[in-house]
Amino acid sequence: MPDAMLMPENVPESRPWNKIPVTILTGFLGAGKTTLLNHILRSKSGEKIAVIVNEFGAVDIDGALVASGEEHLVTLDNGCICCTVRNDLVETLTDLLKRKLEMDGAAKLEFDRVVIETTGLADPIPLVQTFMMDEVLMAAYEVSAIVTVVDALHIEKQLGYLPVAAEQIALADLVILSKTDLLPKEKTVSDIENRIHAINAAVPIIHAVNGAVENSELFRERRFFAAPEVSAHDHDHDDHDHASHTVGISSVVLRTEKPIALDRLYDFIGELQNSLGPNLLRYKGIIYSGEWERKRGVLQGVHALYTVTPDRDWREDEKRETTIVIIGQNLDHEAIRKSFQEQAE
Repeated sequence: MPDAMLMPENVPESRPWNKIPVTILTGFLGAGKTTLLNHILRSKSGEKIAVIVNEFGAVDIDGALVASGEEHLVTLDNGCICCTVRNDLVETLTDLLKRKLEMDGAAKLEFDRVVIETTGLADPIPLVQTFMMDEVLMAAYEVSAIVTVVDALHIEKQLGYLPVAAEQIALADLVILSKTDLLPKEKTVSDIENRIHAINAAVPIIHAVNGAVENSELFRERRFFAAPEVSAHDHDHDDHDHASHTVGISSVVLRTEKPIALDRLYDFIGELQNSLGPNLLRYKGIIYSGEWERKRGVLQGVHALYTVTPDRDWREDEKRETTIVIIGQNLDHEAIRKSFQEQAE
């Protein structure tokens, strides 16, 4: 068990417990992550944001400092903070939590959310798994979104020879498309968006010039848990046409209006894991099951780790159905659909 002092029940009664939302910011080298980070740190959104970076050097924090007295921590004049990863991300996040809750005599540190920048060559999956495996982080933090910055000018070339570029898109809950203003005439934004949706059919895309994205849009709550908003057939042709150019990564959307029994859902996920192994990158969805009465369920999975949990009540005007997006490498779409239908019937 984790150290008891870090668990929610030990938070003073005077302040209600809410998990701290975490945005994971990824994207290939030169895509514009640091420009976006600088925009976040300079914003006056009313929220205090803790940004965790690998090093201070690239982040423009000059001229906005409040003395902190710590080498790994800089407090900004808008209330945000910027800190570097210490020996381990879990240690850094635990230290921030102690300071937010004033534990172990730690100096008070106020922040409302966390943004974690990955390196340009990083696979985001181990980072997401950290939040699913560490009990302290599970109790205190909630991954709100994986945001991937995509370089519109160079993404075609990157997808041709860099598997991690496609994986970063595949895992995204939101894509920030940068450098659209630099595209030559023979390239269109819609072509690039089609390539992105061939990898991740359900991901929303926002255009950004010089990292200018409103925090209210970037931090729209719980994109990680959002229902996929895409037709199950919208991207079938793109999936197959572009698979060879994106290291075989594609997505398939599954839907059923019939309530699905949870044990049948678990059987389906087990079949997926057994047949795909490490090729199963990510799967997420909204679950309609009669076993939860009025509540909808949320499925979240990366590789072999997944959770299925009850969420909010279904709204009266909301269509009750199960919608799942499967993202992976070398997917047999028809076999996956057949397996799902067999369990959903």
